[in-house]
Amino acid sequence: MPLGQTAVERKVLAAFAVAALVLGTLGAITYRHANAFLKLEAQRLHVRDQIAVLHAVRASAEAAEAGVRGYLLSGDAAHLEPYRDAQRDLDARLVALRQAFADAPADARSVDALTERTRARIEHLGLILELYRRDGLAAAQQEVRSGRGKRLMDDIRGDVARLEADRETLLADAVARAGANIRATRIAATALLAFALLAFVLTYVAVVRELREKRRLRQQLGLIASRDPLTQLHTRSVLLDWMRYSLALAQREGGRTALLRINLDGFAEVNARLGADAGDAALREAARRFADTARESDLLARIDGDEFALLIPSAINAGESATLARRLIDALGQPLVSGLFEHHIGASIGIAEYPLDGAAPAHLMQAADEALRRAKAEGKNRFCFYSDALQAGATRREILNRDLQRALDRREFHLHYQPQIALSDGRVSAVEALLRWEHPQLGRVGPDEFVPLAERNGMILPIGVWVLRTALAQLAQWRAALAPGLRLAVNIAPEQLADSHFPHALLDALQRHGLPPDAVELEIVERALLQEHRNSELMTLKAYGLRLAIDDFGTGYSSLGYLKRFAIDAIKIDRSFVAGLPHDTHDAALTRSILAMARELDITVIAEGVETRAQRDFLQAHGCGFAQGFHFCRPLDADGLERWYRGGARAGAPA
Repeated sequence: MPLGQTAVERKVLAAFAVAALVLGTLGAITYRHANAFLKLEAQRLHVRDQIAVLHAVRASAEAAEAGVRGYLLSGDAAHLEPYRDAQRDLDARLVALRQAFADAPADARSVDALTERTRARIEHLGLILELYRRDGLAAAQQEVRSGRGKRLMDDIRGDVARLEADRETLLADAVARAGANIRATRIAATALLAFALLAFVLTYVAVVRELREKRRLRQQLGLIASRDPLTQLHTRSVLLDWMRYSLALAQREGGRTALLRINLDGFAEVNARLGADAGDAALREAARRFADTARESDLLARIDGDEFALLIPSAINAGESATLARRLIDALGQPLVSGLFEHHIGASIGIAEYPLDGAAPAHLMQAADEALRRAKAEGKNRFCFYSDALQAGATRREILNRDLQRALDRREFHLHYQPQIALSDGRVSAVEALLRWEHPQLGRVGPDEFVPLAERNGMILPIGVWVLRTALAQLAQWRAALAPGLRLAVNIAPEQLADSHFPHALLDALQRHGLPPDAVELEIVERALLQEHRNSELMTLKAYGLRLAIDDFGTGYSSLGYLKRFAIDAIKIDRSFVAGLPHDTHDAALTRSILAMARELDITVIAEGVETRAQRDFLQAHGCGFAQGFHFCRPLDADGLERWYRGGARAGAPA
């Protein structure tokens, strides 16, 4: 046994030895089996050849006999050809017979008897012919009637039948012996395989037990080395190992990784004023809150004293890092309680991201440390990115996210309306309500920027209610004063559809303003149709008579099945397809395909972003019913749209 060989190695070597033995034995059995089969096949072919020779000898004698009889009856010498052939080939056939049975000494006497009788029969036929030529037909017939020839022929047939039966019996015995050998071989092989399987299972169980025990011991030892004894968080060494793995994965897959270095603001004063025990209690509580805030996919570690780190192995974007940093800071918003004392401790966070700020763990640690120092220098209890560009974007997002909470109360939201024009006659069929946010410091903020924030922080629900109430009130006024058949198109976020109260709130608002359900067309994006739990709300709204339209059709997840399932009334061709019309061949082909499909399904089509006469003409020529865009009218507030309408609104007259 080699020095230092482990129990697992010994078990594995034993398993390999057993496997080699089993394979060798199975190989020998297989070889023996194959050899026996080849011998049996050779014997079968030899018996077939022996029987063929017997049949040839018998057939030659029978043909000679038949030829002589035909000659005697007809006098035609042509009948003697088989006799002459048998006479000529007699010696060769009998030699072949003896050679075929040379390995069968038990049948030698039978073969000799058959040989002599065959010669005697051929000679007897020669005697009959001699009598015919010398003494005439009567003498030949008298010899035939003597019965000697018949006895010889019967003996030949009997000899052939006995020898053939002996050969068949011999072959059957050989097949039976081979079958018994095969069965015995199969039994032995099955038993051997069963033994090998049992040995493998026993070895596997033993190895698994051994490995589990080793893993348990390693985990116990690793836990001592990888866990901070005070906070039970991971240590710096574990963090660095995870960073190396995460960065390698991000480099291979083109992903992002973020590192947040966290330092407790005010901890040094607590530790100095109340002592180490109070400081340790504060660290444990801070670690607990950070752990509750972090996600399962993140790694939280205590790297030194009052400094922590959070690794985001697969960061989506800088906004994700900023959101998590803000949550970590907010986690320390409430005082830390230690005995009779409350400690007001904050957190400053520095953020570095791969690939922008570094490609190695040391580089990211250094960049995050520099960002942490900047956060502390700027007033503490805040976070900073190492990258100025990321910092500027994160600061703006944080401001918008914060101010969204108060924008409704401050009446910073307002609605613009853009008409949808019937291309056939230029009439205004509907107006789309478009939300605008006028931020007091940042100015106008586009919906592409603030709507995703509102969807994430939950503000989309109260904002959506305000949009519906305001737009429906305006629609009621316009239907009474301008156009009784005017409809309202309004965008609905997926989060609104997930709210079970939304259908009832919408129907109540319609009833309050005296509007029929079909006066409203709800525009939803394709991804909203993928969540099954939202389907019931859509079906409820459709059942009450509201119209459904797919916004930005073709830019998201497209499944034509939902056009049928929800009985969609309209689809809106996204402006990205319209922009290249009529010259871009791909945009033109896609647009024609959408229009053809909608025509077959009897679905209304509205084109967005129409800005030129050429675009309008192309759409109208290919059957598009409605369009909106700057070519007709830019989005206007309620008063502006009313003035535009009263001023003689017509298709193709820009406002």
